[in-house]
Amino acid sequence: MIPIEFVTRRVATGSFLRRHAGVKEGYRFAPPLLEYFFKDDANHDPQWSYEQLVEAKLTIGGVVIGANEIAQINHMTACIFEILERAWSVMDCTLVDMKIEFGVVATTNEIVLADVIDNDSWRLWPSGDRRLQKDKQAYRDLKEVTPESLAVVKKNFEWVAEHCTKLARPVAGRVAVLMGSARDADYVSKIAG
Repeated sequence: MIPIEFVTRRVATGSFLRRHAGVKEGYRFAPPLLEYFFKDDANHDPQWSYEQLVEAKLTIGGVVIGANEIAQINHMTACIFEILERAWSVMDCTLVDMKIEFGVVATTNEIVLADVIDNDSWRLWPSGDRRLQKDKQAYRDLKEVTPESLAVVKKNFEWVAEHCTKLARPVAGRVAVLMGSARDADYVSKIAG
């Protein structure tokens, strides 16, 4: 595993606000903001700059994580975030932010997503309303852990589990293929299957 958490933020909240005084909660990043955090529990996963990441020359499975590898991971991270963001938006839910990790396949040196994306990975706000949050932040925000408060957290996680099943449902659609001439008929037939 590459010992870096790649965090994508669409909306300013949480630790971002603590690190950036003067930014109001709810500020929208366009394009999404990408941040790096070195996995070091003893030091509370410190934030790293792009330059620190490049200069660290982390070597994972024989692959030095340099500028090209970081560019590839940044692209993958942005694509994963945007796909999930669109999927949640169809259900009127804002994907606020997300953290993921990557690894290197030892036999191919390929960089791959090496993480489970779940309620520990993201913040979700139905209707864009923080008060309706369905992620683990609801647990973190508890002033006291009681059976009632845990029931709310459980209900939130059940909501996410139920809605995740909707993410995988195929969407029926139609495609129109316009032929330039009758000579395109064979090609159109192949597309239509």
